[in-house]
Amino acid sequence: SGYTGLICETMIDLCRTQPCDFGVCHSGLNSYTCDCTGTGYKGTTCSEDINECQNSTNPCGNVECYNHPGGFTCNCPAGYDGSPCVDIDECQPAPSGRCQHGATCTNLVGSHVCHCLSGFTGRDCEVNINECDPDPCLNNAICLDGVDTYKCLCALGYSGSKCETNIDECVGNQCQNGATCVDLVNGYRCDCVPGWTGDRCQTNINECDPDPCKIGKCEDRLNEFFCACPAGYTGELCQIDIDECLPRPCQNNATCTDQVNGYTCTCQPGWTGENCEVDIDDCQSNPCLHKGVCKDGINSFSCNCTDTGFEGATCEINIDDCAMDPCANGGTCQDRVKVRRRCQNVLEISNFGGELAQCGVGGPGYRYCGNGGRCLDQWNAFACQCRNGFEGEQCETNPDNCVGNACLNQATCLDGEGEFTCLCRPGFTGDRCQTPLDRCLTEDLCQNGGLCQDRGYDTACNCSSAPGFTGWYCNVTVSHRSPPICQNDGACTNKEGGFDCNCTLGYRGVTCDEPFCDTQCLTGSTCQIVGKKWFCLCPEYVEGWQGKNCSDDLDECNTQDVTQKNKCVAGQSVCSNTLGSYECDCLPGYMGTYCGTDI
Repeated sequence: SGYTGLICETMIDLCRTQPCDFGVCHSGLNSYTCDCTGTGYKGTTCSEDINECQNSTNPCGNVECYNHPGGFTCNCPAGYDGSPCVDIDECQPAPSGRCQHGATCTNLVGSHVCHCLSGFTGRDCEVNINECDPDPCLNNAICLDGVDTYKCLCALGYSGSKCETNIDECVGNQCQNGATCVDLVNGYRCDCVPGWTGDRCQTNINECDPDPCKIGKCEDRLNEFFCACPAGYTGELCQIDIDECLPRPCQNNATCTDQVNGYTCTCQPGWTGENCEVDIDDCQSNPCLHKGVCKDGINSFSCNCTDTGFEGATCEINIDDCAMDPCANGGTCQDRVKVRRRCQNVLEISNFGGELAQCGVGGPGYRYCGNGGRCLDQWNAFACQCRNGFEGEQCETNPDNCVGNACLNQATCLDGEGEFTCLCRPGFTGDRCQTPLDRCLTEDLCQNGGLCQDRGYDTACNCSSAPGFTGWYCNVTVSHRSPPICQNDGACTNKEGGFDCNCTLGYRGVTCDEPFCDTQCLTGSTCQIVGKKWFCLCPEYVEGWQGKNCSDDLDECNTQDVTQKNKCVAGQSVCSNTLGSYECDCLPGYMGTYCGTDI
């Protein structure tokens, strides 16, 4: 018995029915045994619970023992565990064990100590210290807690690690045309120089709107305007009708009437011409009769009736030459025109017969010299010695002495007897009007120290010697001043007929008003044109440069701006500034670019 199989070769396994409740079953020949070791049970089938707590020796030592089927449990104090109680090694697994966030653990009997990294606290360094309590951020910034640090999210217009710095929006100065930039919170204000407006003072104020000119065209200029007056007007607003009668152009007591851009002269009787400068030739109509010589006067004439045989205002009355009975020796007097008398002989006496003489007073061969000429008696002939200004056989011709016009400078020539007279235009004098007058001696109308200049046909006022005044006579106050010609700190150099501007780097044009990108931006920065200015966009947070030309080294080791702060780990390194960058010098026990690795 106890075997099975075809030939009874196999021992029967009595453990296959699992007769042991707990423990290990060992099958034998026709029997089995139950090994209850370590199960907390006893008996043939390990089904009887052993009460370990009733042993004379308390397996839990000095702590309370609790029996339960198959075993017991010790009520261990903190820092202990197991049955019986043994010290818990809270530092396993090494190096932190129960300590959190990279803390270093030191095991103690029944306890442990956690050495927290900066920024953590608590028994197991489980608490991240809130660096935002109390709030270090200023100016309504939002504080974001980090590990052993914090970050302030600044309100618009502020910067710095604690948002303590009001960002100067005037850096780069967006204000144009010489305006003053006033920094505000999250903005700026441009205080424009006179003549400019707009948020950046980019707009030239149109002083011609509304049009201040009374007459004429308004020309807008910088912080001023200019009224281009039509002919005949002057003044800052073209409000003054130029009195063309002021230089007294009308002559010979004529009356001047001012008009727009002109004048008219009302001449006294006897005068004519634009300025009443021409004496009317009252002899032009030949008022003297019977070859009487006319002499022109002022609004009058006189007739010289000498040797005409006539008399009267116009030589209209025939003189009776026989009235005095001039014929001797019984001669009969016959009155004639022009010939004083003729005697007809009664007796044929040689001394009285025929013509008395060629230059005599009677006879058919009577001759006479006109216009006051002297008769020279010759044999059966005569000759006339003419007065100056006459010619011809009997001095009957008065030549025109104005032929060839010996008068200069467009003067008017008046013919006379053997002479001529030149009527000069204003501004000239002399017997032939050859000498120009200095009109400024008699026609200086310049005011306020203006300099009179004779222009030959009139006078003009140079107001450069009368600061603050303008106008035809330097009598109009200048109300505006023009700004410097050269812009953007350009140097102005005066030259004959104009000026030159020596522009600063980055500007060009006649007045240095045109910005352009040249070589002004350094260290790999980018030049950008904004309005009428140029700016350099510095790679501040990469290359470590700042300033107008990006040529100033940014000291990352000392800046208070958290956005530009170096990345060297505090307490584990020393920051050293370099040109355009920085380096982290690690303290003993640390390594890495920013000394963040514990050796």
